[in-house]
Amino acid sequence: MTAHSISLLEGTVTASIGTAYDYNDKPGNEILYFYQSMKLGPGPFTFSDTLNIFTAIGCDTAAEVTNEEFTHGTASLSLCTKYVNMILAQHFNHKNVSDFNPCGFAFLANTHSFHLSDWPLGRMADGKDTSDVAIEGVVKNETCEQAKANTSADACGINTNCTYSENGQGYRCICNEEFEGNPYLEQGCQNIDECNYPERYPCEGKCKNTIGRYKCHCPFGKYGNGEKGCHRLGGIIIISGKYPLHFIKTL
Repeated sequence: MTAHSISLLEGTVTASIGTAYDYNDKPGNEILYFYQSMKLGPGPFTFSDTLNIFTAIGCDTAAEVTNEEFTHGTASLSLCTKYVNMILAQHFNHKNVSDFNPCGFAFLANTHSFHLSDWPLGRMADGKDTSDVAIEGVVKNETCEQAKANTSADACGINTNCTYSENGQGYRCICNEEFEGNPYLEQGCQNIDECNYPERYPCEGKCKNTIGRYKCHCPFGKYGNGEKGCHRLGGIIIISGKYPLHFIKTL
């Protein structure tokens, strides 16, 4: 397993793992295969059941994934619209398909990166085929309420929020809105200086950073909301020899 990226915001790790496969010769005999077996250990990590899809590709190909408690399977199935009296004489027979489908594959894949077009029926197994998977992590198998009740053991730092994994096991930490960083460190979530990111936090006038947000004032001679857009003031200038300069605006 090779880890590619870590998302603290989503509480996920993206990693690549080898795909299971079997290879059949011309007569349809299985001559090469690889069964994937992997354990994430007793820690707080699980293969995401919301971000991954379990897939089997190939003619007469079925696959199953198991853990210590459950077995899940996947396969292709075609049905007739009318009743047909027939007997299934044999199965897992690749004799008639080996010319165009010599290999069958089975793997877990992240739905964000999986493309069926990358796996044509004629694809050959070379032992280097991999798929990206999403692994979810949680802090503890507790509720947010339990974590907040025991502040000494709460894994979330300041300026954070407690949230639940989509797998429904345990809780995770995320930085509050307008903060960024590592929510699992005591001072890990730091205030974002919005003025340094005008593409994300637009400001037409003068930008001022504050804790948890920012302020934007329209420049002199304009009015409105500096974040959404400023408008020019219309007006006339009156000059008097006895009095100071006056500016009268007309909207």
